[in-house]
Amino acid sequence: KQIERGIEKAISQWETAQYWKSRAAGTLRHASYKAQPAVRARRIKKLEASERKKNKEKAQAEKTLKTYQDPEARKAKYKNPYSGEEMPFLYALVSDYESGLGSAGRDRLRKEEISLDEAIELASEGLRKTVSWCNRWLMHYANRLQYEKALLEESGASDLLEKPKRKKQPPLLNYRAP
Repeated sequence: KQIERGIEKAISQWETAQYWKSRAAGTLRHASYKAQPAVRARRIKKLEASERKKNKEKAQAEKTLKTYQDPEARKAKYKNPYSGEEMPFLYALVSDYESGLGSAGRDRLRKEEISLDEAIELASEGLRKTVSWCNRWLMHYANRLQYEKALLEESGASDLLEKPKRKKQPPLLNYRAP
């Protein structure tokens, strides 16, 4: 029995060694795939798209924050296109999903547990956090893009980032043939 256990243990150790050898080979294949210039170029394009999206989110938050601070916005009225109900513009703005207030704050505003000024202050605080968060992500994207572009240039494939030139298309003919 002791000899059989020794044999089983040796077989188990050999299988474990084969498993880790396979894992190491897979890791090397994955790393070599990630280092391919075409893969790196696609990753750069995705990072650039994410950066553009984050810039839009930041701009929207800053625009809304600026509107909250505008004294003219306090006087403006908003007419609901569906119900025809007229309400203060800032109330309609704070009630929006992207107002910075959050669903709990919007519910408290609807139930009149907080005033419009308190809701605007809470929303402004939320938007300032959003701008701060966007700035952090934009810095991350800038660093990642710098790193990835440097590696792509080092491999000599920076031309993969250039947009392909389109062929000149013939004019569109919108008339019937004779």
